[in-house]
Amino acid sequence: KQKIRKVEKIMRSIIMSSSYTIINGASIVMIDGRVISGGGSCAEPKEIDKTKKIRADDITQIRVSSNNANVTISIGDRDDVEVHYHGKVYTDGDVDVDINKFGQEATINVENTSNNMYGNLQLDVIIPQKIFECISVKTVTGNVLLYRNVEAKKIKINSVNGNLVAEVCCEEIDAQSQNGIIDIFVIPKSNIEMYAKSINGSVTVDVSKFGLCTIRTSSVNGLARNEHIANGKFRASGKVSSINGMVRVH
Repeated sequence: KQKIRKVEKIMRSIIMSSSYTIINGASIVMIDGRVISGGGSCAEPKEIDKTKKIRADDITQIRVSSNNANVTISIGDRDDVEVHYHGKVYTDGDVDVDINKFGQEATINVENTSNNMYGNLQLDVIIPQKIFECISVKTVTGNVLLYRNVEAKKIKINSVNGNLVAEVCCEEIDAQSQNGIIDIFVIPKSNIEMYAKSINGSVTVDVSKFGLCTIRTSSVNGLARNEHIANGKFRASGKVSSINGMVRVH
C-alpha cells in the first residue's frame, strides 16, 4: 500500500507541473499560463474538450502518438476504448484527436496544424480491464502516466521532453526519455524483461516483489545503485541506465 501511495503521489505531482511550451520563431513571455507579451495571432487561448471512442471487443494492441499533450492510460469498467482530449492551448491553428481501428490495433493520434503552440493539454485514454498484447505510447513534449492495473505482454513508452511514470503488469517494458525522469513499479505476475533509459533524468525501478534480479545499472554522470533484495518467485532482467542522472533499482 505504501508503494501504491508513493506512485500515486508522483503521478499527482507530475500532473500539477504539466504546463509546457512548443514555440517556433516566436518571442513569448508567460506567467502561470497567461501570455504577458508576444504570441501574435495566438494570444487568446482555445478551450479543447473532445471525447471519442471505439469498440474494443477484438482489440489486442493500443498505439498512442502525441506531440503536445500529457498522456494518461487507465482502466475503466467498459467494453470500448475512450479518449478524452482536453485543456487550454494558445495556437494559430487547429488541434484534434483521432482514434481508428486497423485490424486488432487501436491507433490514437493527436494532430495539429500549427507550428506555434503552447498551453496545457491532457489526453486521457481509458481502456477495458484485460491483458493486451502491446501498449505503445510516444510523445514529443508531454508526460506519460500508466495507472495501476494496466496489463499488457509488452509496454513501450517514449518521450523526448517528458516524465514517464508507470505502475504496470507486463512481461516486457521499454521506457525511454531524453529529458525526463523515469519511475516504474512492476506488479509481478510473470518474469519480466526491462529496458529503461534517460539521457538527462533519473531512473528508478521498483522490482521489490521479484525474486532473482539480473538488471544491469549504469550512469555516466550520476550514481547507479542496485539495491534489490529477492522477495518473490519471478525473475527480473534487463538494463537500466542514465547519462546525466541517478539510477536506482530496488
